[in-house]
Amino acid sequence: MSSNTDSSVILRGPDDWDKWNKQFQAKAVAYSLWEHINPNVRAPKALMTEPEEPKPGEYATVARESTGTEGESQTQGRRVRQRATIADLNPEGQKAFQLAWSIYTHRLKQYSDEKNKIKELKD
Repeated sequence: MSSNTDSSVILRGPDDWDKWNKQFQAKAVAYSLWEHINPNVRAPKALMTEPEEPKPGEYATVARESTGTEGESQTQGRRVRQRATIADLNPEGQKAFQLAWSIYTHRLKQYSDEKNKIKELKD
C-alpha cells in the first residue's frame, strides 16, 4: 500500500543539505531547468526572454488614400499617425502576420510555462 505523505525535504541545517540538494536537482531536471542553473557548468543555457508581439504595421500593407504620407492623415490641418491594422495588410502581409502571430503565441506559451516552472521550483 502506498502512502500519500509529502516527501519534501525541508532544509533546516547542514544535516539536511545532501537530501535537499538531491531533491532540488531532481525537480530542476524534471522541470527542464537544471541546464540553466547547474553551478558546475561554465556557461549555463540562458532562460527564455518574453517574446515581442508582432505588429501589423511591420508587414506589407495596402496603399491608403490619404492627403498625407503613407500611414498619416490630415486632421484639422495637422498630420496624425495612424496605426496599421490587419485589415490594412495585403494578402501576403496577412499571411506573414498570421504566421508571426502563431509563432508568437507558441513562444509566449513556452515562456509562460518556463516562468511557472521556475516559480514552482522556488516554492
